[in-house]
Amino acid sequence: MDKESSAASIDRVATKIPPFWARDPELWFRQVESQFALSGITNDDTKFHYVTGNLDARYAEDVRDILVDPPETGKYQLLKTELIRRLGTSQEKKTAVTRTRGDGRPKAVPVPSSPAWTGGHRRSGRVAQNHLARANASVHAGHPGNPDGSRSG
Repeated sequence: MDKESSAASIDRVATKIPPFWARDPELWFRQVESQFALSGITNDDTKFHYVTGNLDARYAEDVRDILVDPPETGKYQLLKTELIRRLGTSQEKKTAVTRTRGDGRPKAVPVPSSPAWTGGHRRSGRVAQNHLARANASVHAGHPGNPDGSRSG
């Protein structure tokens, strides 16, 4: 058997998949896909099973329907899309809760005033605060609670 036919018969390639990051599944998939590229993994089934094998039970439950009954083709892409969508949505809800006063209205986001954040200049903090205030006003101007529903800019 020559080198070329020997290389073509290799079915498995070792790759290191990092632990699943539920806080940022999209970034985790970027890392996983880099590992797939480095290992030359392109097969849909192989990608699907690597991801499935690296999910903790609590996250596997979120995509149980896909794991139990995967489609014949495109199973990796479906699993990826749904993990990002389903876990991303729950993360967005958690973030939204921490950014509201409890009555659904947004609360002010404090601007760090440390020298490291402001570049060591006192004025930079004020500039950043003014910029943030303008950005918040711009976002809230297009809020459904605005009487004319328009966005000011």
